[in-house]
Amino acid sequence: MENLLTSLGYTVVKYRDLNGVQMDEAIEKFSQDARLPEADSVFVVIMSNGQRGAVLGVRHSSDGEADTLPVDNIFKHLNSERCPGLLNKPKVIIIQACRGALDGSVIVPDGPGSVWNEASCVQVDGSLQPQLEDTEEHIEDDGFRRVHKEKDMIAFLSCTPDTVSYRHPEHGTFFIQHIVEIFNHIKGLFRKARNANVLKTTLPQQPRDRCSLTKYFYLFPGH
Repeated sequence: MENLLTSLGYTVVKYRDLNGVQMDEAIEKFSQDARLPEADSVFVVIMSNGQRGAVLGVRHSSDGEADTLPVDNIFKHLNSERCPGLLNKPKVIIIQACRGALDGSVIVPDGPGSVWNEASCVQVDGSLQPQLEDTEEHIEDDGFRRVHKEKDMIAFLSCTPDTVSYRHPEHGTFFIQHIVEIFNHIKGLFRKARNANVLKTTLPQQPRDRCSLTKYFYLFPGH
């Protein structure tokens, strides 16, 4: 990832073997970097062990000390309110970490003779419209401009909630390998890398994204 981002023209600041607090502090410090107003876009890449909703620090122990970085803290530090230097700029977050202990697979019927367990269903009447007290004619301009708090971010996590993430002992994680292989238009990257991760391995690992980009983001503008 360092070689890839450097080749794309990014200045890479790398940290190794941090605990949860240090990771949080590093991201917060980055969000206030004086160079950000001049930046066009940023990447935040985190590779570690993990659990649902958090990345694990080096001090974490399953039977002892809890050492974590809540994933939502990353978005809070880089959002429109706390990081004005990146307002309206693409912020790409890539997290390689487990999100649980399950393997992500389920048993499904294998033909018309198979039987599903019955499950309760909830029906939603699509003809019912929400009743809003405030309509456009009741909204006044108070001189302030509002933007979405979590704006122009896109996150790509190596697996779905509650599941593990796999890696090769010599070549590293499949997720990062496939990202490096396929890198151009960022949404196309994530779609292709997600499909490659599913098709190239027999392990049931399915990457997931979290996106609030308002425009297309190209790593090679003009091409």
